[in-house]
Amino acid sequence: AATKPSDHSIQASSTYTNQAIPKMTGWQKPTQGKVVRNFNPNLPGHKGIQIAGTLNQPVTSANSGQVVYAGQGSGGFGQLVMVKHANNVYTACGYLSSIAVKEGQRVQTG
Repeated sequence: AATKPSDHSIQASSTYTNQAIPKMTGWQKPTQGKVVRNFNPNLPGHKGIQIAGTLNQPVTSANSGQVVYAGQGSGGFGQLVMVKHANNVYTACGYLSSIAVKEGQRVQTG
């Protein structure tokens, strides 16, 4: 059966500061889909990218790190996973159908 697109999306973001984020290698898009909102630290609501997805599609870690939060997010993000990467860079993926990792777990890219 074909998967119907939905209005669900994946929110992936990283922390930002006024200082440049150190260059890191090995990053990948956490899920398939069109980027519908790009990162722009100067615009409210654009602190990460937003990827249009379909219900129940796989979402993976954008880079290796440690899960620091896995559960019901706040602010309407639904189920949310946050990963701390090297150099104190964080990613957060929300609007998840289910979560297969636990807080404290080490994850690899993909």
